[in-house]
Amino acid sequence: MDRSRTAVLIAAATVSIAAAAFAFGAALTSDDDEPAAAATTIAPAAAAVTSAPAAGATFDVEISGFKFGPAEAVVAVGTTVTWTNNDTFEHTVQADGDAFPTSPTLGEGATYSFTFTEPGTYAYICGIHPQMRGTVVVEG
Repeated sequence: MDRSRTAVLIAAATVSIAAAAFAFGAALTSDDDEPAAAATTIAPAAAAVTSAPAAGATFDVEISGFKFGPAEAVVAVGTTVTWTNNDTFEHTVQADGDAFPTSPTLGEGATYSFTFTEPGTYAYICGIHPQMRGTVVVEG
C-alpha cells in the first residue's frame, strides 16, 4: 500500500473515532449540558444492607463463614428476624446491652427468631465468636 493511501485511511479512521466520541458524549448530556441520568443501576452481588418490606414480615439472617449475612438489616417495626446457623460451628446471637434476649447455642441448621416491636438500632454479636457482628435497624 502506498503512503498516500495509508494517510487517507488513517485520516478516515481518526474522523470516525472523533465522530463516535462526540456522539457518545452528546448521549451522556442533556440540552442544558447537565449529565443525563444513568439508564440502569447495577447493584452489588451481595448487599451489606437488606430491608424487609413491611411490618409483620419475616427477615432471614444467615450465619455462615463466621459472619452474619447481611451484616445490617433494615426492617419495619413488627418484623420477625430469624437467624439460621449454616456453619458447622456453634454460634449465638447476643444483643449489645441485652436489648433483646440472647439465643441458645445454635448448632448447625438451628434457628433463633425475635420479633422487633420498637424502633431502634440493635447491634449484636456471636457470644462465642465476638468478632462476628451484625446490626438490625428497626424503623417505625
